Amino acid sequence: MRLFVSSNSLALPRRETPEAETWPHLLAGRLGCAVVNVSTRGALAEDCLARLEAAEAGDLAVVHAGVVECIDLGVDRHKERIRRVWARFGSPDARYLSRWSRARMRSMRQIRRTILGAVSAVPVVVLPCLRTTAENLRRHPLWDRSVDRVNACWREWCRLDGGRQFVEPGQVSAGAAVDELVLSDGCHYSTAGHRAVAAALWGVAIAQADRRARSRASKMVETVRPASK
Repeated sequence: MRLFVSSNSLALPRRETPEAETWPHLLAGRLGCAVVNVSTRGALAEDCLARLEAAEAGDLAVVHAGVVECIDLGVDRHKERIRRVWARFGSPDARYLSRWSRARMRSMRQIRRTILGAVSAVPVVVLPCLRTTAENLRRHPLWDRSVDRVNACWREWCRLDGGRQFVEPGQVSAGAAVDELVLSDGCHYSTAGHRAVAAALWGVAIAQADRRARSRASKMVETVRPASK
């Protein structure tokens, strides 16, 4: 089994959290398996879903996406105009800003259509977007509302296929305050946040392994059971 991760910067190292402390590596270490992390910074939900094509049968595929859209749905038009000016005049951040602008142009209806229209050939575990800190909410007042609506799209997508599972925000936070799980930017995971995500996914992986074991045992019983006369 491999751990296949398709996400954005939430699954990548930062200055505050080296690669060995990110949730993909923590989880792979507990599972004793290889990790294939195809995440890229600034990736949208449609990008992360498209990369599922590279997942193989038997992989534990995890998608963690939608937060980029939540950021931009919570940004006012004035900041959007500033980003366009920066991108036009060749800012070093232009490629990220253009990607953010692409997300900003999408309405929630378009985001929902993108998520619900995606298909997956392998079972998928979807991590939720978390609400932000009170300080960051002052900068992005629509963030939490956007998070709730994006999470609702992921829940609906998972209900369409029994092979998909949505991890509820409470399973990740486990009662901890959001300030403990994210950095000062109100978005990226702290060391405690990465550990919390890995712990939540560990529980999911164990439950899935248990279901597979019971299914195999049931099939073996049916195979050896003598035919009724």
